[in-house]
Amino acid sequence: MDPFSDKAADADREHQLAQHLSRAGELLRGEELDAAEREVSAALGLAPNDLRARNLLGLLRFRAGRNEEAHALYRELVAQHPEDVSLHLNLGLVELRLARNAEAAEHLRRVVEKEPQNTKAQGYYGMALMRSGDLARAREAFVAAGQDDLVRQVTEKLGDKGAPRGALPTAPGAPRVDGVAPAPGALERLALDSIGRATDGDAPGKSRVESPRPVAAFLDSRRLAPGPQPFALVDGELLVVRVDGRLPTRTSGALASSGRLAYAPMLRRVRGRDSQEPFGDGPDAMCVASGSGLIVVSPRGGRFHLIALAGDVVYLRESAVYAFEDTLHFENGRIPGGGPGAMPVLALRGDGSAVVRTRRAPYALTVSATDVFYVDQDGLLGWTGQVVPQQMRDAEGQPTPFITCTGEGTVLLEEPPPNP
Repeated sequence: MDPFSDKAADADREHQLAQHLSRAGELLRGEELDAAEREVSAALGLAPNDLRARNLLGLLRFRAGRNEEAHALYRELVAQHPEDVSLHLNLGLVELRLARNAEAAEHLRRVVEKEPQNTKAQGYYGMALMRSGDLARAREAFVAAGQDDLVRQVTEKLGDKGAPRGALPTAPGAPRVDGVAPAPGALERLALDSIGRATDGDAPGKSRVESPRPVAAFLDSRRLAPGPQPFALVDGELLVVRVDGRLPTRTSGALASSGRLAYAPMLRRVRGRDSQEPFGDGPDAMCVASGSGLIVVSPRGGRFHLIALAGDVVYLRESAVYAFEDTLHFENGRIPGGGPGAMPVLALRGDGSAVVRTRRAPYALTVSATDVFYVDQDGLLGWTGQVVPQQMRDAEGQPTPFITCTGEGTVLLEEPPPNP
């Protein structure tokens, strides 16, 4: 037995292993998932228990939407390497996607306890706590992550008037990426999504002076870096849609896309069954995007709003819904009493997030049992709760452009388009 030849064979195997892993990482960054998985399989053929290869395999499964497989693999890896915080982080992210929020919070807690300056982990930890209903600790995590918008959102839910001490400002010039954290009642504060935040340099009475920056620094300050959530809003304007599996969305306003995505026409659903009627028409029709990749979308003069449902039901003007998670149940209908030409409405229910596109900031109006509101149909965005809409008719029985809203709940309003 020649120890020198054994060492040479080991070195050659390690070299081949490193090459497969390097190529897999490059392919994964380019969203070439099938080719990346072949490289990982080759690496595992050389070293079946190699932690780097197995970790990369879990990431591939996560990116491909094979969430249960990724979860099983990361649970095994965490059990074998309980002190490896990167494995706890990856497992926590998979559990967030699977809505196993309490489990995700526990694994992410392990990460932030050992790496308190890891703002990425702090943000995900806050998301898991928020989804679990632990708002006080979620706020602390969002403060540590510097996610001011989510700090404000949680603060409002807790009933506090001011932001908590220690909230970190957003770095001037850096894109602000807002994700979606499911929270009961978030729909009633839909208008707040569009409220901006001024930095010291933008405060009234102060001049803001900028000097030229190196190209690399400028590019880094404007680089889009959305997280793993399906929807992210950058600087309150640009929408980033992440597709992992299936996701109903429109494509109007798309500026760029990446990965392997396929699009199929979507049909309206009536009484729980797909009809033969297209879900929208023309370039703004709704479709089902499938595969894995990103879509970057401009609001084209309007505004995007990210909302989350946690067992809620919301009714929205069909044309205002830009995208929603496939976990949500949907039903298409029309305003009662308006006949075939009545305003199309989409009902969304369950757990998941959605994107609403409006012309300007929407507003919420509370409806009580003794109220009757008369709403311009072009200004009605939707409603929640036990609101009952009804198309008004004139003396001759013809539909008018007004809708009565009675019952109890919240009506969502937006500014109608200008008269032609």
